[in-house]
Amino acid sequence: MFYLFLDESGDLGFDFNKPGTTKYFVETVLLLPNTAAKRAMEKAVERTLKNKISVNRKDRSGLELKGANTDFPIKQYFWRQCEKIDFGIYAVILDKKLLPNHLTLDKPRLYNSLARQVIDEAPLPEDPTRVIITIDKSQAPHEIQALNRSLIAQLQAKVDPHWPLEIFHMKSHEVKGLQAVDMFSWGVFHKYEDRDTAWFDLYAARIRKELNFSSTK
Repeated sequence: MFYLFLDESGDLGFDFNKPGTTKYFVETVLLLPNTAAKRAMEKAVERTLKNKISVNRKDRSGLELKGANTDFPIKQYFWRQCEKIDFGIYAVILDKKLLPNHLTLDKPRLYNSLARQVIDEAPLPEDPTRVIITIDKSQAPHEIQALNRSLIAQLQAKVDPHWPLEIFHMKSHEVKGLQAVDMFSWGVFHKYEDRDTAWFDLYAARIRKELNFSSTK
C-alpha cells in the first residue's frame, strides 16, 4: 500500500480588504510509503488526542487535531510521537497577490491545478500493490469529479495505467492521516503567512519539496 493525504491551509479569497482573507494559500501532501507508516501516523494522532486534547473530556467524538487550533507544546508532543515514522511532505505555495487577475476567477480550477502540481511532486513506487489518495473534502460533488478525472489522467500518463489507484474525499475528523497533514500544512502556511517557523522547523527535514505555484497546467 502507498498513501497520499492532501490538505490545504489559507483560503482562495482575493478581496484583501476583507478581514480574515489570507495572503497565501498552501496545498500539502503527506506521503506514507506503506501500511506500517500509515498505522504509526494514525497512532501518533490518537496518542496526541488522548493525552493532550481529550484528557479532560468524557465525550471524545468529533475531536480532531487542527494545526490552527493546537498550541505549540501540543505540536511538540505530536512531533515526538511521529518523528521516527517514515514519511515525506510536499507543498505548493501560492502568493495570491502575485496571481494574474484572470486566474482568480475560477477557484475550483485553481485549486485543482495546485493539487495536480503538488501530487505530481510526490514520487510513486515502481510496483505498488495499491495507491490511495485521500483528500480533505472541501469541494462540491461536480468539482470533486473534475479533480478525480484530472488526477487519474495525470498519474496514468506517468505510470502503468493498470495500477490500482483510488481517490477518496473525506472529512478530516474521520481520517487520522488528514489530521496529520493538516498539522504539517499549517506549519508551511504559517511560515509564509506570518513568518513564524517555530513549528515548521521541527519537521523541516521531512520537507521533500516546497514549490511556488507557477502555472495552471
